[in-house]
Amino acid sequence: MDNFDEDEQGILEEINALEQLPPSPLLNFGSPSRARPQASALNMALREGPVQQQPAASGSWDEEFAAVLGELLLDRCDAKDATAALEGMAQRRSQLLKQDLSQQVHRPARYMHLQALAAELDAQAATWHLVWCLHCNEMPPAGTGGPEVLDTAGMRTTRQMLADHISSDAQLTRCAAVIAWLESMADDALNGGPGANSAHGQPRFAEHEGVWLETKHRLGQGGLVTELDPDAPSRQGRSLHSDNAKAEERLMYRLWQLVRSGRLKDARALCRACGQPWRAASIGGPGGDFGPLPVGLAAGQVEEELTEEMQVEDIMHEVATGPSLSRAMWKWTCLQAAQRAVKSGARYEAALYGALCAYLPATLAVCGSWEDACWAYCRAWLDVATDVPLGREPGPATELDSKNLAVNGDVLVHVVRSATTSQGGFAAATALPGAGPADAATATVMSALTVLDGQWPAGVLPQASGGLVPPATFDALFAMLAASGVASVVAAGRDNVHQIQQHLIKDSMAALAQHLYSWLVAKDGTVTTQSAGQPPTATALYPTSALSFNSGGDMLSGDEPLATSEGLSAAGSSGLPSRPARLL
Repeated sequence: MDNFDEDEQGILEEINALEQLPPSPLLNFGSPSRARPQASALNMALREGPVQQQPAASGSWDEEFAAVLGELLLDRCDAKDATAALEGMAQRRSQLLKQDLSQQVHRPARYMHLQALAAELDAQAATWHLVWCLHCNEMPPAGTGGPEVLDTAGMRTTRQMLADHISSDAQLTRCAAVIAWLESMADDALNGGPGANSAHGQPRFAEHEGVWLETKHRLGQGGLVTELDPDAPSRQGRSLHSDNAKAEERLMYRLWQLVRSGRLKDARALCRACGQPWRAASIGGPGGDFGPLPVGLAAGQVEEELTEEMQVEDIMHEVATGPSLSRAMWKWTCLQAAQRAVKSGARYEAALYGALCAYLPATLAVCGSWEDACWAYCRAWLDVATDVPLGREPGPATELDSKNLAVNGDVLVHVVRSATTSQGGFAAATALPGAGPADAATATVMSALTVLDGQWPAGVLPQASGGLVPPATFDALFAMLAASGVASVVAAGRDNVHQIQQHLIKDSMAALAQHLYSWLVAKDGTVTTQSAGQPPTATALYPTSALSFNSGGDMLSGDEPLATSEGLSAAGSSGLPSRPARLL
């Protein structure tokens, strides 16, 4: 449905009367620390202003929307607080509609109607949250990489160098902000918070649920593995016991959800709790609980939890191996794990490791929504864009004597070269791909050698992905989404909600104004103050054009003309088209 008609507005007013709505809150979610800055000016204005001079039950969507814009234009709040309040309005009304759903199960038509309205309000909240992430979040989306360390001769951790590289590139900064937005929404849905559309509780995992006990008692029987190391199933081509296989699939799905939500630290903790500490190490890599490139929520945790001692340890490790060697080899290992999981049919395990190394074929295979697919592309884009300039910086010189063997990247290169030469060189690896185990092993060794030579990702990832490389611009990103083979992703990308979000992400305000104008005319068959067929300017049509931001979230100008009262009413009272809710 395209808009709130009189019946829909009546439903909202009926719920208002039942629930006695409080003043519009500034909900504490969305920023990397999950708490927005205090918005005392707007809180006081809404408590003492016109909205509170009449019973809360009579407050309509239009009145609340107008109250927030009024406070903004009177300079009683800044654009940052107004954006948070508008997001909170949509979330609060969506929650009330969802609460009423349980009482409407016996009335299917009304139930579906309320459900669609709640989805529309969730979409509005998501769009305002995108505005907040792009323009109002004062913290860099990739953080700063943790505290600075003194007396290290100017050395910095890889995490700090990557954060600086992102902050110095406007396009990458915007990409990281979009990732933070998508991960924040996924986190809300995962926890059943604002924007969630699920009544199911959190999945529970028994202690040591990830330990293959049933398989242990039946080793080698009925096609089961004969060994219990983590690589046994893929190495032997044998399976786990059915009970262990189901538990493994359930765990992989949950780990994928957590990584998709930016909660790598929680994913690692779950692995350890389920008896798979080896997997916790494999998904953290050299970055530990925070990964090599945290953004959004994880970046905020880095700022809060990393200490100087932890930073010193990271620097010492990177000095021993080279700043990017361990990072590149870990990503290569994730690529190998993802490819093996694809062959064995473990979709979510493949997606988990694929997301950590920008291996899009594995990640996109489980992305059924526009948000998931957009996150997969953006995450791969950011990872590759930071891998390339980082390059490989060699570690210290190798010292070999009869009593001590110091192994670093140079020794590893020598070992791999020797192994490659003994197996016939690169030609043997590429002449007959897939011809036999020896050829596959040689190809893997040569791939590792390419990484050790400092050619990750350009020398490995494009070939492994079959030419499916991450986008380098937002135009390329949305073109890839539009060409997706998943019908739900393609259809969602064409609806008005995602069209608006795409314009916001690309910072195309003129195109956004044109789209909104066409949308309003198509719905209402009317125009505002402009002549028929003449699209208005952005400041004449879109009310939020008054929300011009600087890097600190303050309004730059508030003198732009708003739409006429008819246009403002249409923009404020109309809901956004229904779409699938944000589900993981």
